[in-house]
Amino acid sequence: MSLTDGLPHIFRRRLLEKKVELLDELDAAPYTPPARNSFDEGSVLFEDTDGDFDGDFDATASRSLLGASTVSGATHSDVAQLTRKPTLFPPEPGLPAEAKDLKWLRILGSCIVVMSNGVQYSLSQFSPAVSEKLGPSTMASAISLLICFFTLGCIFHGTVLMTVLDVRQSVLLTSPLVFSLLLSNVALQTGTRWLMLLSFSLTGFGIGPSFLSAIIHMQFWLPKNPALASSVAMAFGGLGSVAMAILIEAAIDTRGVSSSFTLLAFTLAGLQVFGGLLLKMPDLSESHAKDLLVSHRSKLDASARFTKSKDTDAFRHGLGIELRPQEIVGSWQFALFWVSAFTAVGPGYALFANLTMVFKESLGMPHRVASTWVILVNLIATLLGRLPTGYVADRWNISQRKLFGSGSRSMFLLFHCSQMAALAASAYIYRGHEYLALFLILVLTCIFGGCNVLIAALSRELFAPINSSAVYGLILTSTAASALVYPNLLPALHRITGEDFTYNIICSFASAAGTLCCLMLKPLPQAYGISTSLLDLNS
Repeated sequence: MSLTDGLPHIFRRRLLEKKVELLDELDAAPYTPPARNSFDEGSVLFEDTDGDFDGDFDATASRSLLGASTVSGATHSDVAQLTRKPTLFPPEPGLPAEAKDLKWLRILGSCIVVMSNGVQYSLSQFSPAVSEKLGPSTMASAISLLICFFTLGCIFHGTVLMTVLDVRQSVLLTSPLVFSLLLSNVALQTGTRWLMLLSFSLTGFGIGPSFLSAIIHMQFWLPKNPALASSVAMAFGGLGSVAMAILIEAAIDTRGVSSSFTLLAFTLAGLQVFGGLLLKMPDLSESHAKDLLVSHRSKLDASARFTKSKDTDAFRHGLGIELRPQEIVGSWQFALFWVSAFTAVGPGYALFANLTMVFKESLGMPHRVASTWVILVNLIATLLGRLPTGYVADRWNISQRKLFGSGSRSMFLLFHCSQMAALAASAYIYRGHEYLALFLILVLTCIFGGCNVLIAALSRELFAPINSSAVYGLILTSTAASALVYPNLLPALHRITGEDFTYNIICSFASAAGTLCCLMLKPLPQAYGISTSLLDLNS
């Protein structure tokens, strides 16, 4: 019987790695231990100390260990491959076998629901008609409020609904709010600006819980590829934005603006109801992830909850310790994450909310050409931004060639640096260099799509999977704040200065601040139950 039989997978992997190290270094003198690059070492889960695997074994003890145990089901080459590609975090076990029969149907349901989220990137198609009746800044303000209340809906879902309702019930309960979009017809007919803003706000609160439900639902069905799950879901959101932009443009031409709002409201409701009926969490009665669905918050203090949580399957399988919202928000890591998320998506929100204005006024495009480019930008941001980001991040996570930490954090840093450079360049080339300016707009929107994917993945990575729903809801306060600031800052500075130079310079400096925050991002030690010293060693 192998010494590894019956042990948790994290410990088993550590033992296998150690055996290969001993095989490689047995005859070498002196023995130099390899650098640690995985949270699998020294975890307080197993009450190990930092010196437990220092490698100062004598040759006799080493040979005894190697001779007394066998590696069940693995060859030396398999184990060697494992050690060549260590991951920063312990991998989550896959789904139970009995839960895989309807896996792709459930994933399809998530994709359909997330398509409704694409509406926030296509509403700028209404800008000419709305600006004519309600003022030039109305549409940008309305979209900003929609995104803000979308975030509030996500927070409400992550901290309240998720604890009392399952994902299907959450989606079906909040989806009727999208019919608030019908109030926009009344606002246009009466010239009431505040009613238009109220309509968009309630609509945002209706699609927020559905979006978060679908993202978390897909991550549960693809537990080994959380970044890819976020990427696929948001790619469908991007495809939804393309489809709705085409739908809005065609409906305005054939039926008028009021009918377009009505058609859009029924489209959103149909996507949410149909997709929501397909949502169902996997049967986790035999799985570690059961603890993610059961609220086990207690009134105990943090140390008592930590001791209690060490015996849960969730902690045993690397899913972490559940934290209260105030513990998450009060951490430095959340503050750094908040600032970096704010600067990551702000320029993208500003572009999507004012895309028609930018194309017409800054680049001098005719209305029809500008509308076509709105659709193309949404499509390109999906295919080159949202879709590949999750796959690359997951592949990079298992590679040794990282800038720091994990693949997701490395990509987040690169996106910030690229965005800073693109904004600085945009400040000087909008006038007289239309094609280059268009290219930079595409770069910024692709970065925006990729950063949205990484924010969802990092919510799970930095604060442990067990806290992913609450963290993602809370971190979206950052994206909501950026959606309020950036889309209104762009047209305001354009009206004041007559150009976009000042806006781009300000955003470039803000992006530099976000880059500094990215450099300091690390997983929260309390969430993973590891010592701060070991965290510093691994990051």
